[in-house]
Amino acid sequence: MSYSQVQDIEDIRDAVSTGKKYIIVFKVEPSNKLARLKHFTDSLDIFSNLKGKSCFVKPNIVSSEGYPTTTDPAVMRFVFQELESICPRLESGDCSAQGSPKDHQLADVASQMEIPFHDLKGSETEKMGKIPVYTYPKQFDSIVSLPILKEHFVTGITFATKNNFGFVGSKVRVRLHIRTSKLHDTIAKLHGEYPVDLVLGDACRTMRRAQEKRWGGLQEPLGLFFLSNAPLELDLFAWRLMPKRKAKHLDIARKTYGEDNVLVWLDSGVANIFQ
Repeated sequence: MSYSQVQDIEDIRDAVSTGKKYIIVFKVEPSNKLARLKHFTDSLDIFSNLKGKSCFVKPNIVSSEGYPTTTDPAVMRFVFQELESICPRLESGDCSAQGSPKDHQLADVASQMEIPFHDLKGSETEKMGKIPVYTYPKQFDSIVSLPILKEHFVTGITFATKNNFGFVGSKVRVRLHIRTSKLHDTIAKLHGEYPVDLVLGDACRTMRRAQEKRWGGLQEPLGLFFLSNAPLELDLFAWRLMPKRKAKHLDIARKTYGEDNVLVWLDSGVANIFQ
């Protein structure tokens, strides 16, 4: 993967307007995360390419646990506020591994803002090879992904690419986590099956050792936030923050979809983290 670090953030603005692949990494604290997020999305006009398009917002709802196991409700609300005036059709949803996403606090955010929110479980599927996947998100012109950067027992890292796993039929998920080779292949194929237009990747806090508290995950401050239109390249870049963790699904995806040049802008003091 070819990453070209740029010093002038205006190069990223040009990438946003022309469709070039980019990654932005900036520092945040819990107290200023939304203010920093709004600063960068506004100054770079990050949401401009979604104007006039129907949009499906895909949070990360793994279980009933809150942030950072699942997407920060404040970030989801922010995204809805930014998109509701420019997207003629705006909806959201997920298929959680545990319980119903409609019982999650993220569904409450959607309800409060009168944004349709779907439990994909029970909706129509089609086959991706032999794997059933939900077709509803494919009705939209664009997908916005709201993952959390976390360690994962099986895949090493769960972030933008793994967030698409919520589009896999619920009945086969346990089997895929047992047949891990098939799991890695499925996640890689989902990258091509569900093109994601924009990733708002939260790493203000992360989960170490496991992706959920119920599996022994431990919350840890990381103090970063990512914006990107290139989910695979973003994951390969962020993987450096997951020491000694293999990510076979990313290797498969890289070989399948090839490598492109990506512009990277790093906030002051961030560069040394990725060395």
